[in-house]
Amino acid sequence: MDVNVKYPKIPHLLESSEILKNSVIVYEKIDGGNVQIQNINGRIFCGNSSKFLLREEQYSLSWFNNFKKSVLSNYTFLNLPKNLVLFGEWTSKHTLDYFDKLTNSMFFIDLFDLDTNKFINYETAKKKLTELGINGVIYLPKLLDGIVVIGDLEKIVEKSNFRDGIMEG
Repeated sequence: MDVNVKYPKIPHLLESSEILKNSVIVYEKIDGGNVQIQNINGRIFCGNSSKFLLREEQYSLSWFNNFKKSVLSNYTFLNLPKNLVLFGEWTSKHTLDYFDKLTNSMFFIDLFDLDTNKFINYETAKKKLTELGINGVIYLPKLLDGIVVIGDLEKIVEKSNFRDGIMEG
């Protein structure tokens, strides 16, 4: 089973402001490399947002080696069922500097179910990964939940939970 799942592009809020007509849940945006992890027949595969990277010559970004080493040394990812793809943001020295203890860390972003072809609600996915004993991922705190206006968003980006300074977005 070799299934490459491409993480969908998330449009900028100004391009899709109609989303705010609905109830939303807001989390801090992390500035890192979009990554994925999947357990295929008892082997852990990791990749970028669109494909598995199997050979070193495919690694165009220097941080990917640190990501791969971290994932392959974390045996709890073997608990990931074959139908789930874990997506995250891998932080490294990049545009924004996060607290030192968070450099070369993976923030959980999404969990995709190959059986239903849908993403799982963040809080449900977080609970599922915790029940599976998956370690080594950082979960984002919920910042807002409900009907949100642009002014609410402008207020919360003033202080990041993960770095000195404002949030990326």
